[in-house]
Amino acid sequence: MRSAAVLTVLALAAVCARDALPPQVTIEEVVADVAPPLPPGATVEQGVPHSVHQAVLQPGDRLVGAGPRPSLVVPPPAAVRVRLDVPADTVLRFAAAVDGEKRKQAGRSGVEFRVLVDGHERFAETLNPAAASRDRRWLEGQVDLRAEAGRQVEITLRTSAQDPRLPLAGTAGWSHVRLVRETTRERQPASPSKPNLLVLLVDTQRADRLGAYGAQPSPSPIFDRLAARGIVFQDAVSQSSWTE
Repeated sequence: MRSAAVLTVLALAAVCARDALPPQVTIEEVVADVAPPLPPGATVEQGVPHSVHQAVLQPGDRLVGAGPRPSLVVPPPAAVRVRLDVPADTVLRFAAAVDGEKRKQAGRSGVEFRVLVDGHERFAETLNPAAASRDRRWLEGQVDLRAEAGRQVEITLRTSAQDPRLPLAGTAGWSHVRLVRETTRERQPASPSKPNLLVLLVDTQRADRLGAYGAQPSPSPIFDRLAARGIVFQDAVSQSSWTE
């Protein structure tokens, strides 16, 4: 528990440092959730009829961010095309994964993931969880659509086998496909009417190991001073008793 308190102090010191924050703030707004499920009006090309469907994929260990996500399964070779209106300052964000046996397997083909905009390739990556443990994850990607602002474009999500002669390393799918608007503004100085809001997240931290909640001698003096100047909640209810 002492190590968690030390991490708390270090995190607070880093966040509160005058030069730790950039002069501008990036604001992100989800403009449209694209997939899953299969977008309305989408065109599907698939090697096996009705193979494109919605499911939950888990490419790896949930403790390292590779846990289950709702996904649009697109078994190679296949493509999903959808037409989207592109607002200003927008990027297309997505995640791709191959849910396999989570162990090394010889003679398995990886999956190539591609994103095309009006037929032009803008993203391409390959995942093979049967060959490399680092590929047992969600591959996060994005395509900048600022140049396409104000018009309608055709987005293609395409999968293909790295080696069509071999069985696939697992089930391929796309998740969290969405249009996100990114804007920036100058950071506003704090004032009594517009205070800064500091959110501190610490994993597996017991309250009674902090000085603000009675621990003596206190291992968390910076945290205690912050609590003394703010509001301290004495009671909280958790929906679960375990952490990830």
